[in-house]
Amino acid sequence: MPRPEASALSDQSITYSLVAVPPIRFGRESAKTFGHIHGPLPDTTLTTPEVYAQIYGRLVVMLQRHDPEDIEHVHEFVAVELEAGEAILIPPGWAPGLANPFREAGLLA
Repeated sequence: MPRPEASALSDQSITYSLVAVPPIRFGRESAKTFGHIHGPLPDTTLTTPEVYAQIYGRLVVMLQRHDPEDIEHVHEFVAVELEAGEAILIPPGWAPGLANPFREAGLLA
């Protein structure tokens, strides 16, 4: 039987997930995730914002904002290092990805 809070989150298009990025390297490259951007919020052109909370270790959050007329063109790029206990809001229109250039695993929610 589904829990009531799961239904409430689903009704509001809210998701919760954990992402672990191991401290491995591929040649000189750090382990990283693919960047992504969510679809628009209902009845708007704004993409869904996200909150990332660092639970364990450290990770680098890479943020790109694309030209809406040309998705291949990046307007801005920002990299933010998160340590355990810190959080960041990913605003609408930004595409996040994660990298782990450190020597321990990073866990983010």
